[in-house]
Amino acid sequence: MAPFSHSLRTLLRAVAVMLLLPAVWSVRVHAQVSGTVNVTARVNGSLSVTTQDDLAFGTFTAPFAARRVSFTDNGPLGRRGRFTIRGEGDTELMMELTVPDAMRGGSGVLPLADWGMRMNTVDADNGGSDVALFPGVNRASMRMPGAAGVASMLYFRVRATALPNGTQAPGAYAATVQISLNYVGA
Repeated sequence: MAPFSHSLRTLLRAVAVMLLLPAVWSVRVHAQVSGTVNVTARVNGSLSVTTQDDLAFGTFTAPFAARRVSFTDNGPLGRRGRFTIRGEGDTELMMELTVPDAMRGGSGVLPLADWGMRMNTVDADNGGSDVALFPGVNRASMRMPGAAGVASMLYFRVRATALPNGTQAPGAYAATVQISLNYVGA
């Protein structure tokens, strides 16, 4: 009986190995991978608007006539408005320019019309891009010149026409042009 029990044990071991081998060989090997994601940000420099000259129509005397102040006027009968924007180069801006339909003062209203704005990358009365403006809110997008990360400037001229009537009330008249700026992209 000993040979049989030894043979049986050998046979049982062989059967067990044959049953376990597929389980061992069927183990799948999975590759392991990893990756990275960069995290970046850009913080724009500050934006500023500086008034260099107020838009001025001078003094009117009778007989009253319309007076247009152009982008290049800079004398006693009228001076164009000038302002600059300082911001970071190579950035997109949205400007809202709110212009009035009249100046108020004295005991009346002095109507304004024919508004315009000239934008330039250099501080010069001539050249640049001209844009018609209308009473109320005017929106314009623009790109600051220059390289990213470097302070840059844009130069603006503003013009308009004052329309006094034949019986314009005496006095000082005034109005405000409101300028709002926002970075909208980089």
